[in-house]
Amino acid sequence: MPRFLVTLAVLVLFVAPLSNAQGPSCDFCRRSIAGELSAHAVALPDGRRLCERCAATSVTTTHGAKDVASLVSSSLDAHGVRVGIDGITFLLAGRDQLHQMSPDPVRHTLGFIDPESPKTHQPAHCKITVLHGMPELQMASVLAHQMMHVWLVRAGVRAVGTPWIEGSCEYASFLVMSDVNTPEAQFVIHNLAANADSVCGDGFRAVQQFVAKHGVEGWLDALAPPPAGE
Repeated sequence: MPRFLVTLAVLVLFVAPLSNAQGPSCDFCRRSIAGELSAHAVALPDGRRLCERCAATSVTTTHGAKDVASLVSSSLDAHGVRVGIDGITFLLAGRDQLHQMSPDPVRHTLGFIDPESPKTHQPAHCKITVLHGMPELQMASVLAHQMMHVWLVRAGVRAVGTPWIEGSCEYASFLVMSDVNTPEAQFVIHNLAANADSVCGDGFRAVQQFVAKHGVEGWLDALAPPPAGE
């Protein structure tokens, strides 16, 4: 997916330790907002700060989020994970608003899915709410995770919060970041693999091992077995 911009500062984070300089740090790449990173730094309404490089690709509109989701959908489709954006409502929320809206604010710090629309009450219609202002690459990773949840809902899988399910959604992020294949995307993949969380981290590593043995098609069949006779 070549459209993703590569100005995100995570490359600097990947090859060098965090600065010990005093002062505010970027809420995404964690670099100190000083020197060349401070010229066009942005302060978001909820108090988060973005350095110049992260601010350059910050997604601040639902239209922007939908554009990223469209690219994510194309990437997942190439791997056999077909989850179109039709029937998905995309919303952006600030940090405090996301905390208030989320059914699990401890885990859902970047986004969550609501599988039922208040307008249609149809399970196939989903609403994805994600954190406002994320850099585009991080937005893509988060949307891939949430859109895998949409795939699961549409496949009739209602279980949530287990290592197998959450790890599968993290694996969807891995697939998208692998397609991007930039040093920045490799940094995101590094974080997925190194996540110490017993649900998302351990789950991702288990799914990765499963796919290495059975392939993506085998993984999808294990998640939602096709009806008998197919």
